[in-house]
Amino acid sequence: SSMSSNRQDETHVIFDRAHFSSLRRLRIEAARIIQSEVAWRFAPFASLVVATILLAYISGHQSYWMDEAYSLKFARLPLDQLRAATTHVDAVFLFYYVLLHFWLALVPPPVGGRIFSGLCALLSLPFVYAIGARLYERRTALAASLLYASRYAFLEPAREVRMYPLLTAAVAASWFCLLTVFERPTLVRGALYAACLGLSLWVHPFAAFTVLAQVV
Repeated sequence: SSMSSNRQDETHVIFDRAHFSSLRRLRIEAARIIQSEVAWRFAPFASLVVATILLAYISGHQSYWMDEAYSLKFARLPLDQLRAATTHVDAVFLFYYVLLHFWLALVPPPVGGRIFSGLCALLSLPFVYAIGARLYERRTALAASLLYASRYAFLEPAREVRMYPLLTAAVAASWFCLLTVFERPTLVRGALYAACLGLSLWVHPFAAFTVLAQVV
């Protein structure tokens, strides 16, 4: 009986050692995967997944507020009437209304306008990650993009039919393109930077502050 008990104890010890050894190997393998290049290739998509889930969760059914109603009203006008209608009201946002006009032809209201804003907001996330990766390193870029994707200042405009998510995407793209120009100036990179900056100015005149910041 004593010998049998000793053998059982030895068996338990061997099993426990094998169990802890397996756990240790799993931890080492998990750490290796996290640090591997293959895993980091998917890092830019992490913030996209988080933002999509959060937007789907908070969106739900929400009535349009006044500015959204104006956006839909102008965007649904025929193009020949749109310019005249915005001559004295929201004339500076004409470019956005034209883009929204064509989008609503593909995805009509009531959800079409907010889907457009959500997609524009998601478009800004890869640029946030890329800027962080170039200025610092990938872990910082991942943390910055995840923090940005989960903030109210990102999520709230992303579910409204207004031009601000498109403006944010264009501004973020211009900063990224500017960094690539600093790294290696080429005609193509300079043209892409000018195009992104020009797009942001077409979307909203406040993008002029971006120009001042980039000059400084």
